[in-house]
Amino acid sequence: MKKRIFTNLLFVFFLTNLGANPIIIQETLVWQSTPESFDYWGNPCERLRFNGCAFGEEQPDMPWFFKRFEVSGPGELTVQLMDARYEPFDKTMCPGNELVSEQLVFQTSVTTDRGRHTGSVSFIPVIRRGGRWERLVSFTLQVEHRPSNMVEFRDPAGTDRSALANGDIYKIAVTQDGVHRISQSFLRSLGINTDNLDPRKISIYGNGGGMLPQFAGADRSDDLVENHIIVSGEEDGRFDANDFILFYAQGPDRWVYNAAENKFDLEKNVFDNKNYYFIKIGTQNGARAANQASLGSGVITITTFDDYARFEEDRKNLLHEWQGKATGSGLKWFGEKFKNQREKAYNRLFSMPNLTGEAVRLEAEMALRAGRSSRFEIEIGGQTFQSNSVGSVILSGVNDNITEYARIARLQVNPVLSGGDINLTLRYPYPGGAADESEGWLDWIQINARRALTMSSSQMHFRSLAALTQASATYQIDGASSRIRVWDISDPLRPKVQAANLNGAQLSFSAAGQALRQFIAFDAESGFLTPEAVGKIGNQNYHGLDHIDMVILYHPDFTAEAQQLAQHRITYNDFSVALVRIDSLYNEFSSGRQDPTAIRDFAKMLYERNPRFRYLLLFGDASFDYNNAYGLGNHFIPTFQRDGLNPLNTHPVDDYFGLLTGTNPNNILGGQMNIAVGRLTVNTAQQAAVAVRKIMHYDNNSNTFGDWRNRLVFVGDDEDGNTHTRDANQVADIIEGLSPSFNIDKVFLDAYQQRSTPAGAFYPEVNEAINRAMFRGVLALTYFGHGGPKGLAQERIMTISDILSWRNMDNMPLLITATCTFGGFDDPAFVTAGEEAFLNENGGAIALFSTTRAVFANYNRELSEEALRQLINRQDGGFPTIGEALRRAKNAFTADVSVLANSRKFSLIGDPALKLKIPEYQVLTTKINTQDVSSTSSDTIRALQKVTIEGEVRDLNGQVMTQFNGAVLPTVFDKALNLSTLGQDPTSFPYPFSVRRNTLFKGRATVSAGTFRFTFVAPKDIDYRFGTGKIGYYAFDPDKAVDAAGNYNRIVVGGTDPNALTDNKGPNVDVFMNSDGFVFGSITNSNPVLLVHLEDENGINVSGNSIGHDLEGVLDEDTQNTLLLNDFYEADLDDYTKGKVRYPLYSLKEGRYKIRVKAWDVANNPAEGYTEFVVANSAEIALQRVLNYPNPFTDFTCFQFDHNLAGQEMDVLVQIFTVSGRLVKTLEERVMGDGALRLDDCIRWDGRDEYGDRLARGVYLYKVRVRSVSTGSTVLSGESGFEKLVILK
Repeated sequence: MKKRIFTNLLFVFFLTNLGANPIIIQETLVWQSTPESFDYWGNPCERLRFNGCAFGEEQPDMPWFFKRFEVSGPGELTVQLMDARYEPFDKTMCPGNELVSEQLVFQTSVTTDRGRHTGSVSFIPVIRRGGRWERLVSFTLQVEHRPSNMVEFRDPAGTDRSALANGDIYKIAVTQDGVHRISQSFLRSLGINTDNLDPRKISIYGNGGGMLPQFAGADRSDDLVENHIIVSGEEDGRFDANDFILFYAQGPDRWVYNAAENKFDLEKNVFDNKNYYFIKIGTQNGARAANQASLGSGVITITTFDDYARFEEDRKNLLHEWQGKATGSGLKWFGEKFKNQREKAYNRLFSMPNLTGEAVRLEAEMALRAGRSSRFEIEIGGQTFQSNSVGSVILSGVNDNITEYARIARLQVNPVLSGGDINLTLRYPYPGGAADESEGWLDWIQINARRALTMSSSQMHFRSLAALTQASATYQIDGASSRIRVWDISDPLRPKVQAANLNGAQLSFSAAGQALRQFIAFDAESGFLTPEAVGKIGNQNYHGLDHIDMVILYHPDFTAEAQQLAQHRITYNDFSVALVRIDSLYNEFSSGRQDPTAIRDFAKMLYERNPRFRYLLLFGDASFDYNNAYGLGNHFIPTFQRDGLNPLNTHPVDDYFGLLTGTNPNNILGGQMNIAVGRLTVNTAQQAAVAVRKIMHYDNNSNTFGDWRNRLVFVGDDEDGNTHTRDANQVADIIEGLSPSFNIDKVFLDAYQQRSTPAGAFYPEVNEAINRAMFRGVLALTYFGHGGPKGLAQERIMTISDILSWRNMDNMPLLITATCTFGGFDDPAFVTAGEEAFLNENGGAIALFSTTRAVFANYNRELSEEALRQLINRQDGGFPTIGEALRRAKNAFTADVSVLANSRKFSLIGDPALKLKIPEYQVLTTKINTQDVSSTSSDTIRALQKVTIEGEVRDLNGQVMTQFNGAVLPTVFDKALNLSTLGQDPTSFPYPFSVRRNTLFKGRATVSAGTFRFTFVAPKDIDYRFGTGKIGYYAFDPDKAVDAAGNYNRIVVGGTDPNALTDNKGPNVDVFMNSDGFVFGSITNSNPVLLVHLEDENGINVSGNSIGHDLEGVLDEDTQNTLLLNDFYEADLDDYTKGKVRYPLYSLKEGRYKIRVKAWDVANNPAEGYTEFVVANSAEIALQRVLNYPNPFTDFTCFQFDHNLAGQEMDVLVQIFTVSGRLVKTLEERVMGDGALRLDDCIRWDGRDEYGDRLARGVYLYKVRVRSVSTGSTVLSGESGFEKLVILK
C-alpha cells in the first residue's frame, strides 16, 4: 500500500440504553462498620467506605458512587432518585464538609470515543439534615437520556482548502486594536514587487484577537477569514507611491462584554503578545469594506459612551518564583511585587479625558501571601478603598507546597473621578508587622467609565450600552472635523464605512440598536497604526489532510529528525503520517498566534473527518513560560496549563490535545481522550536525533532480542504505612496472574538494609539492584512512592547520575513512575530525571508514563494498574501501542472525577505509536526427560538430576511454527521465596511478599523448525522442600524478526536424585574486563563490564539457595560489598557446561583495581579467577600496550592497543613515518571499541606506502591517534608516543 508523508476498576458497570427507555439503576451500598482516621493538611479526619467507592480531592472524607452505561448518542442526562433509604451515622467534621447539603447532588456526563457514547452518573451518597449525618443505604436511579447532535465547530460543509493554499502570502503582526495603514514602502519591505502589483487582487486574512475558545464545543472560525479592507487608489490597477491600504486589526487581547455585570472585561492573551494577519495577492479581487448608510433619527441620542482600560503586566509566574518548592505553572502571570516596597504610585495610569462625572467602576486584583488574613488598598481621587480580606497561607513547613501559594484579593469600587489622566496609589499594608514575611503581586487594575463622545485622539473606539435597549440610536461626536471617519467595527473582521453628517464640529450618524455596536472614529490623514512586517510564507493546506493515522507536530529546529521518524512509521507501521510544522499550524488554526488550542482544534478536525486518526506526537519540549518572560527558552511545542496557584492542582496537560469531544464547558479537561498523545522532550537537534535513533533501534534492531522482554520490575517505596510497598506488590501479583509468562522481580526499599549517614538515610543496595536490572534489561519498570524531579524516594534512588550511567540501548524499558514530578517537562530551567531517562543517548528509557506534578498515591495505583492491564491486553490480534494503552487506561476512569483529575498529571514522554516488545507468540513445554507433559500431573526436578526439556514455538492458533529458526532462552526457577520487609521506619512495618529469584538454570538452546531441547544438571543447592517451580521461556528468530514467550508451572522442585552424579572437580574461571581480548593490567573507563568465562562438566551453580555458594566477585578485597553475579550468568548455546557473566561496574575512581571471582559448580566444588585493571577517566583517551605484531614482519603486521573507551565507536588513525620524519602511510578505520584491539579485530598493514608500492626494508616509526565518534558535545581523543617497527624485506 503506498503511503505519503503529508508536509481496579471502580464501581463501574456498562448498561445499554434501548431507545427512549429510561436507564434504571438499583443499588444497595454495603458500608464499612468502622471509620478510618487520617490526617488532612493537619486536620484530624475520618471517613467511611462502601464497597467500590472512591474519594475526591475537595472532600477527601466523602465517598463517591459511580455508574457508567452506554447511550445511543451525545446528549444530556437527567437523574431522578427513587426508593431512597437512609440511615444515620456519626462522624467528625472535616474541611469541605460545609459543602454537604440536605439534597444529593448528581453529576452527569456523556462522553464519546470512536463512535461509542458513554453516560455516567456520580454523587456522594451522604446528606446532612438538621445537623445530623445520614448515608444512603439503598436506592433506585431513573436516568433519562435526551439526545442531541454532536457539537461541531467547523463551518457547514467543512473547509478542506485553506485560504493559504494559493497566492502569494505575507505575514504581518500587530500589537493593538485600531485602524492600520499599509503603504507602498511597507509592501516593498515585505519583498512585494509593487511595480506590477494589481491592488485589486490584494486581500487580508485574519481572525481577530483573543485566545481560541478552550471548550471543544464552542463556536469558532474553521479557517482564516478574509477581512474587509479599503485600498485607496486601486481603481487604476496600479499600486502607486501614494496608494495605501486601511484595515482594522485587533491586538492579541480581547475585550468582552459581561452582560451579567453590565461591564467590559479584558481577556488577556497569555499565549502570545502579538496578533497576526496575512496579506494575500491572488487572482481574485479582494473583499472591501462596504458603506453603511446612516438611519433616520434614532430613538435616543448618544453623546456619551462607555470606555474601558486595563493595566496588566505579565512578568512573574508565582510558582516559578517559589524556588525549590514548586515549578512554574498555570495561566496566571503577575506584575509588580510588593514586599520590601509596600506601596507604589501609578501616575497617569489611564488617560480618560472628558469623563461625565458619573461614578466609574474601578477593579483590581492582587495575589497576597501572608500567614494571616490580609488585604490591599488603593488611594484614588482623595479616597482610600480596601479590597476584600483573604485568608492566610502556609508560609513554610509541612504541606506548604501542596496548598495555595497565595490567595487572590479583589477590589471593586465606584469612585467619582474628574477627567484626564488618572493617578492612583496601591498599597499592601503589613498584616502582622514589618517582619511578617508577607508579600503581594499586582495582577491587574481595570476601569470602566462613561466619557463624553468627544474626539480626544487620532483614533477613538466607542460604544454605548444605552443603545442595547433601543431600536436605534443617533451618535453625536463633538470635536470632529472633515478629516474624521467612522467605521462600524461590531464585526471586527468585516468593518463598514459608516456614513455621517458633519455640522460644524459635530459629526453625527444613526445606527440600529438592540445589539452591542462598536465603532471607531479616526483621523483619515494621520495617526494610523503601522503593522510589523514578518515576511513571506509558503503556501500550505493542513485543512486538506484526511485518512491520517498519525500526526508528527514538530518545530522547524527538528525538521530532519521529524522527517526521519515519519518515514520510519510509514515503513515500519504502514501508517499514513502527516508532518505538521508548528508555526504553520498556527497560521491556519489560530491566525498565526501561538495558542495550544490550535493544536487541539487541528486534531479535532482530523478526528471528526476520520477516526482512523489515532496518534499525535509533539516533537519538541515545552515551557510554562509561553512568551519567554524569563528568557530561558526551550519552548518548542506548547503544552496546555491547568490554572491555579496551588502546586498540587496546576500543571501541564498534554491530554488536552486528545480531548476532542468534550461536552461540558465547565470542565474542559473532563471526558474521554479520543487520540493518544505523546511528547519527545527534546531541546536540540542532537537530542532529537538521539530520540529518533533510539525509537528506530527499539523497533527494528536485531540486537534488541532478549529475555529482558519477559521481565517486569516493581519498585515500592517505604514508610506511609506500607502503602507503596503494598501497592507495588499487589499490582505485581495481579499482572503476573494475568500474564504468567512474565518473570517478575520486586525491589521493595524496606526489604533492603537502610544506611544512615550525616546526609540522611540511603538504600545503596536498592540503587545497585535497579542499575543491575537496567543492565540486564526489563520490559517495564513500575515505581510506587515518593519522588521528585531529581529522582525517586527520600533516600534518593534512581537519581539523575544513576540514570545517566545506564548503557542499555538494546533493552530500554518503559518507566511507569507513580510518584511526584519525576517527568515534569515544562520547566526550561531544569531537566528532570524522567526527561534525562528519555534523553540518555546510551539507552535509558524508551518512554515514560510519568507525572508532571504532585499526585495522590491511591489514585496513582489505580491508574498504573489499569495502564499495565491495557499494555498486556491483546486486542484485535495484537498488543496496543503505549499511547493507546495509556489512553484506554485514562478513559477507564472518566466517571471517577478524582482518579481522572489525578491522571491528567501523567504524561507520555515518548512516541505514542511505539509498541512494547512483548513477545508475540507462544512457547510451550512438550516433554521432560522424554516424557510428555500432562495437564493433570506434575514433573519433579531433584538435586543433581540431569534434566532434558523439550518444547515448541506455536502461533496464536496453537500450531507449531515450522518456519521458526532461532534460539530459546529458558530460565528454570526454584520455588518462590517468602520474604518480608524490615520495618525500618516509624511508619513502616514488616510486610510479607513472595518473589521468584533463585535460578536453577539459565541457558540458550537452538530452535529448529519450531522445536527445541536443552539439558542441564539441577544444582545440589536447591530448596529441598517440594514445591512448585517455574520454567520461563523466551524465543526469537532474528531472520524473521519474531519472538515468543511462555512458561510452565506444572513442575515440582525438591528432594535429591537417587542416581545423582559424582563430581569433585571445580570449574574453570577466567576473568576479563569488557572483552575476552582484555590483557591483565589493561585500561578501562570508569564504567567497565566484568566479563567472566566459566566452564564445568556439569554446569555452574547460580541458585542462590545456600549461603556461601553464590557466584560472586570481590573488588579490591572488599568482602563487605561482594558482587552477586548469579542473575548475570547465562549458559552458552546448547551447552550447559559453559557460560558467561557480564556484570556492570559503575563510577569507579581512577586507579588500579584487582577483582577476584569465585564460582561453584552444581556439585558445590569451588574455583576462583582473578585479574587486575586500570581505570583512566581523563578527557583524553588513554592508550596502553600499543604494539604491532608480528614485529619485525615481512608480509603484514597488525596494530593493536588497549584503551579506556569501551562500548564507544572510535576513529583510529595510524601514521607511519621514516626515521627522518617523512609520512609514508596513513591507515584509517572506524571501530567499535570493547577496550582492546587484538589480533581478531586489529588494524592490518601490508607494508606498502600510499601509492601501493612496497616500502624498503628497514626501521620505521608509527603513532596511533584515536577520537571518539558519539560522546556528545565532548570530543574525546588521545594519541600514543612514537613506536618502532621493522620491515624485513
